[in-house]
Amino acid sequence: MTSSKLAMVLFGGLAVLLFLLSRALERDYESRTPEFLMDMADSPAYEAQEPNPILPGGRTMQLPPEGSVARGFEPYLITPGKDGIEEAGRELRGPTLDPLHDLARGEAVYGRICAVCHGPSGEGDAEVTKRGVPPPPSLLAEQARKLSDGAIYHIISTGYNNMPAHAAQVTRADRWRVIGHLRAMQEAAQ
Repeated sequence: MTSSKLAMVLFGGLAVLLFLLSRALERDYESRTPEFLMDMADSPAYEAQEPNPILPGGRTMQLPPEGSVARGFEPYLITPGKDGIEEAGRELRGPTLDPLHDLARGEAVYGRICAVCHGPSGEGDAEVTKRGVPPPPSLLAEQARKLSDGAIYHIISTGYNNMPAHAAQVTRADRWRVIGHLRAMQEAAQ
């Protein structure tokens, strides 16, 4: 074969190869893309509540390993009640609060969550007490002043007597900020 014929055959072969390659790589948005090497794509999927013959206990949804803690969750291990209040008073110490940001945030959270029952001044004379809710003790009284910050944190977290737990409504950081605001209210009332 002469070099010109060889070049033509190579050029023609290259053109055919490029045409076939462009067809293979062409995307058809109307049909599914062919899959090579299916790997785990065809494994059976089970719904969370379905029985599962492969897993222990025949259940798809398994219990977490004992002692595991969800990411971002900090367990609160002090038990509710009077003993817990005393333990929290001894064990818990709040962070140092920024007087500008943290106390303003504490005042806002107090106004939104706590003032409903304790009243804006902390005397326990909120509107709900005029509609049948037993009045809470004054936050400005000597008994409340004697409580440590850790004890107040515990009461906010787990509740006590008529006060329900507010752990779901008030974040851990905001509980300390509310305590800071409460201490500022107590100082202003003296």
